[in-house]
Amino acid sequence: MLDDKFVSEMCFLCDIFHHLNVLNLGLQGRDKTVADVVERLTAFQNKLDMFSSDLSSRLLHFPTLSGFIKSSQCGKVTKVMSDFLDNLKHNFAQRFYDFDIPKELLHVARNPFTSTPNTSPKTAAFLELHGIDEGPLQLEMIEIQASGEFKDVLLEKGCTELWTKHIVPEMFPNMKKLAICVLTMFGSTYTCESAFSHMNAIKTENRMSLTKEHLHHCLRIA
Repeated sequence: MLDDKFVSEMCFLCDIFHHLNVLNLGLQGRDKTVADVVERLTAFQNKLDMFSSDLSSRLLHFPTLSGFIKSSQCGKVTKVMSDFLDNLKHNFAQRFYDFDIPKELLHVARNPFTSTPNTSPKTAAFLELHGIDEGPLQLEMIEIQASGEFKDVLLEKGCTELWTKHIVPEMFPNMKKLAICVLTMFGSTYTCESAFSHMNAIKTENRMSLTKEHLHHCLRIA
């Protein structure tokens, strides 16, 4: 702890792990759609670029490191810190390379009223893969965007309420299919882990004779 270079790097880690913890907490919890997850991950990857430039200038996003450097004679930013950020950016890009859902589709599921009917080749490939007819989809989007009732529902109750209870498949089959496809993707393992926790609490050693059917019903209630 008498080595200022070592302490500087520990202070840097305190700051960067704080940012990672904020991201981690933001990805957890109920009612997180894949759109929420993709948006947070995209935002954090953009933040990493900002952290890299900030590290070599004002240290606005590294308060612990900045405070130590100001109070120490030999505290400074080291190559280990910049290399750590470079590796972190590379790891995020590699880890979530296959998680790249077309942003315009996520936007349609979140808010169809600010989306455009035109689609990119990448989006067209996604629609074809899931059996969604692109032509009728564009016409259905225009009809939805003209509805004042649907806009009010989105503002007051959110996109999940809009797609599940107000937009019916008989009138908007392709838009409904697209929205359900996006909103039902599991953005994280939270739901699975939560289900196992509930199951362990329900089927204790004192209830080992509980049948699968009864356990299923108890889990649905939980």
